[in-house]
Amino acid sequence: MAVVFDITHSVQKSGGLGTATSGDREYVYPLLRAGLAIGVDAIFAEVHPNLAEAKSDGPNMLYLKDLEEILKIAIEIDKIVKGV
Repeated sequence: MAVVFDITHSVQKSGGLGTATSGDREYVYPLLRAGLAIGVDAIFAEVHPNLAEAKSDGPNMLYLKDLEEILKIAIEIDKIVKGV
């Protein structure tokens, strides 16, 4: 069975803004690294080009412009952990 770690919803605070969710985006990156370090099989993350305009989950989403760098780091950590 594969383990998928949802890194953006892991920092979500349901109802944190009163009428919408809030979140702590700054914790997504440490959680991403931690999940990969313990060997999760895949990560899930919500991204958006303009977080201020996101219909939901903006406070815990990642910037689309950062996705390539995030994935490069994730792949390197995964290779180290899995000995590839």
